[in-house]
Amino acid sequence: MAYLDDLVNTAQHETGATFFVITHNIQSVMRTADYMGLLFRSKLVAFGSKKAMTESSDPIVRQFLTGQAEGPIGMDEMAESDASGGSAGAQDRGPAVAMGAAATVGAAAAEY
Repeated sequence: MAYLDDLVNTAQHETGATFFVITHNIQSVMRTADYMGLLFRSKLVAFGSKKAMTESSDPIVRQFLTGQAEGPIGMDEMAESDASGGSAGAQDRGPAVAMGAAATVGAAAAEY
């Protein structure tokens, strides 16, 4: 994965373009991102610089970035829904979490 990260960083620096990457690979995000956003249950719960996100006190951000099993991102929610006989519609399913990483330089970074 580091090779792909290096490729993204090189292309970004050579072109000055903004790259938006969606991943659950925190190590990759740390190697490529200038800014990060965190989606949880179809909502953007946090967005900021890599420094601001890694220093965030938000329990969802903390749990995701540290990979802790305990916290607001429950891994057993889908099982509980199935056990109760509830429908497994899109809104009833377990947590969907994604990290977006944006790599920018120069003036483009000021827009965020």
